[in-house]
Amino acid sequence: MKKILLFLTLVLLVGCFNGNDIKKFIKEYQNGDGQIEINLDTTYYVNYVDSDEAANFLKNGTGIILFGNPSDAQTRSVVETIFKVAYDNDLKLKYYNPSTYEDNGIDEFAEIIGALSAFLPVNDENEKVLRTPDVYFVKDGEIVGNFYGSIDGFADKALTDEEKEELYDHYNQLAKLVKH
Repeated sequence: MKKILLFLTLVLLVGCFNGNDIKKFIKEYQNGDGQIEINLDTTYYVNYVDSDEAANFLKNGTGIILFGNPSDAQTRSVVETIFKVAYDNDLKLKYYNPSTYEDNGIDEFAEIIGALSAFLPVNDENEKVLRTPDVYFVKDGEIVGNFYGSIDGFADKALTDEEKEELYDHYNQLAKLVKH
């Protein structure tokens, strides 16, 4: 009986500390203020990362990292699709909100910008800018693909099924590069 109780306790602990932040993500992205509604399955996987962890993932990781912001309509328009692609390809999805960088590492944020430098646009001051949503597909610390924004012609509204399918195809092609 003690062995069974110990086993069940271990199973519960592993379940609590598996690094999946999907419930946190859903709560953060839920709203009732008329923005694009998000419908995510709790079986999906996402791991929030701070600046240091994001920089380390870009240097050494394998999977997908979404740079997003819940108040950004374009980010909201792509999250369901990127979660589905990550799930369908059995890839870990990391999430980082660039607007929080001051809270978790300015120096580390500079490392993120350095790692993404070849993909980022510059602003009027000729500084590299990380915009949202920006999705990177990483294999063994090498960026094998990137997709910025939503679909062409995005107009601050929920995507149609056809548009989601188009976005899925773009993401899925890049996810295949991570798997091979």
